[in-house]
Amino acid sequence: MLLWSRSGRAAAVAVFAVLLVVVVIAPFAMLALAAVAGSWTGALPNGLTAAHLAEALDADGSASLLVSVQTALLAGAVSLLIGTWAALAAQDSPGPGRRLILGL
Repeated sequence: MLLWSRSGRAAAVAVFAVLLVVVVIAPFAMLALAAVAGSWTGALPNGLTAAHLAEALDADGSASLLVSVQTALLAGAVSLLIGTWAALAAQDSPGPGRRLILGL
């Protein structure tokens, strides 16, 4: 790790945690809250309902969800294969590519 002091590491972890909450967790929390909101006219929803979830999981919604999950899995698998191939190719190459891969 490039941070040698405990305070530097603690600061880096704190910054990472704040960014993770703001960039990743907060949008998912708002999405989940919007999925069960009856109506949303202020800072928070007025009432909670499961009607939106039931509508999303009907026959058409389930088919769309299945296609989305299949697409995401296929894209992830292709990215993993291409990334692995690129890392192996860079490791065997002379020059800066090899130094970069070995440095990680």
